This record gives sequence, C-alpha cells and structure tokens, in this order.
Amino acid sequence: MNMDKKPESTNLVSRIKDIVSDQDNNQKINVSISVVFELYRVLASSLLILFVPQNCDGHLCTLTENMETNSQIYTTGLFFNFLTMFVFLAMYSLEIKRENRLITYLDVNKSMAADNESVGEVLKKLPFEKKNNLILLDRYYQKAAYVAMCSFIINSIISGIVVYDYSLGNQTTTTIITNILFMVTKLSDVYITVNTEKNIFYSAYLKGKIQYNDVDPDKIVSDIEEQTRDQEQEQTRDQEQEQTREPIIVSQDNDNKHGWGNYLARGLDNYTSNYREVIEVRETSEHIKSWGNYLTRGIANEIIEEYNDVNEEDY
Repeated sequence: MNMDKKPESTNLVSRIKDIVSDQDNNQKINVSISVVFELYRVLASSLLILFVPQNCDGHLCTLTENMETNSQIYTTGLFFNFLTMFVFLAMYSLEIKRENRLITYLDVNKSMAADNESVGEVLKKLPFEKKNNLILLDRYYQKAAYVAMCSFIINSIISGIVVYDYSLGNQTTTTIITNILFMVTKLSDVYITVNTEKNIFYSAYLKGKIQYNDVDPDKIVSDIEEQTRDQEQEQTRDQEQEQTREPIIVSQDNDNKHGWGNYLARGLDNYTSNYREVIEVRETSEHIKSWGNYLTRGIANEIIEEYNDVNEEDY
C-alpha cells in the first residue's frame, strides 16, 4: 500500500516543481498576485473624496456622507473620481492583456542583445499577424497610460480643493498625500514601461524592469507552421485572383476585337461610300463630256450644212 502511494506523491511534487520552475507559469503567478494589490491602489488613489477623512459638522464623515453632494465643485470632484477610476481600470485591463501576451510569446534571455534592432530581428520568428497584434496592443497600452496620467493629475487637483473645505487637519492632509503618492509611484513605473522604442517590451509587473527580448521556444514550431499556412492561403488567394482576372482579360480581348472589327467595318463603309462618290463623279463628268462632244459635233454639222447651202446658192 505504502509503495503504491509514494510514487503518486513524488509525481505530484515533481509536477508542482515543474509548474513553478517554468518561466511562463512563474511570471503569471507573480502577475496575479500583483493585480490584487493594484486594484486596491486604484480605489484608494482614484476615489480620494470618498476615502480621505473629512469633517462633517464636528465628526468624521462616513462613506455615505462623502457621497452626498452639496456644491458644484463637490459634484465635479466626485465625477472625476469615478472617471479616473474607470480610466485606470481600462489601463490595467490593457496592461494585464499585454503582460499575458508577452509571457505567452516572448521570453527573457539575458544572453541575447536587448536593443531595438536586435529584438526586431527576433520578432520575425513570430507570424506577421501576431507580431503586429503585439506591437498594436503595446501602443494601445501606451495611449491609455498617457490618458490615465492626465486624468490622475486633474482628479488630484480637484479632489484637493474639495477636501480642503472639509479638512480635519493633519489627518486629512497626510491621507490625501499618501494616496496620491501611492499612485505616483505606479505611474512613474508605467511611464518608464511605455516610453520606449517600438520593439522594447518591459514587464509592467515583474520588478527590475525585466525586458522580453526573445521568442518563446514553445511557439517557434507552431509559428513556422502558421507561416506555412499563411503562405498557402496567400497562394490560394493569388490563384483565385488570377482565375477571376482571366475571364475579365478574355472579355476585354473580345471587346477589343469587336471594337477593332467595328472600326474596320466603319472604315470600309466610308471607303466604299467615298469610292462610289468618286465613280459617280467620274460617270457624271463622262456624261458631261459625251454630251459636250455630242453638242459640239451637232453644232459643227449644222455650220457645215449652212456653209454648203450658201456655196450652192452662189453657184
């Protein structure tokens, strides 16, 4: 009985070790732990009016009292609190998706170069579509980070004005400064992550600014197969396009032939009509000449006859 159980426990331990030692799984575990902490950071740093202690008629305001608006600036402050929270959530969703994509397709290889050109050459091992999606996702994350930074600055200023009117002294000042600095450290880290060249991908969660500079070995084989499939699909599309072009070319040739035939027929008709006109003119001129000769001979004969009659009378 015991001999049968030991191999099972040994296999379970070895599987756990394999999972933990795998680079992808280890990175995903660290990211999952960090996300929980980041959600708390977002709530505390965005909803400043709700979580910073305020004075309500001599006592500490409750969360419900902090939600009650009594002025335009207070309403504006609450609006920017929730707007900033949603902007941060959008940024974090892109950040998590980006991190998971980097972990899935790329690796951290300290023995390889990490400059922009070298990583760009390594990325060619990935299919063209996946490489573009990875770069596009990184660009979206960059834009979301800049929007979040601007929203955070505006929200901090307006929230500071609102909280100052209901301040409890040092307690209010210390809490709001702490919550703001809480997110400032995150945003400075985000700025370093996104303010890079096109092919530089820093991890947003793994500390020490780990850079993904190599393709995951598990993806190279499948990616080559996908590249082969992409090439086959491109060849199929090219063949379909050629097949669709042939009838068009044939129809264009037929149209050209019909066009040249019609052109030649019209030219022949014009030539025939012109030839007929020339013949008719010639025939008319011949008739005129024949009539002229006839009239000339008639007149000459009459003159000769009159001359003969005159001579006969003289004799």
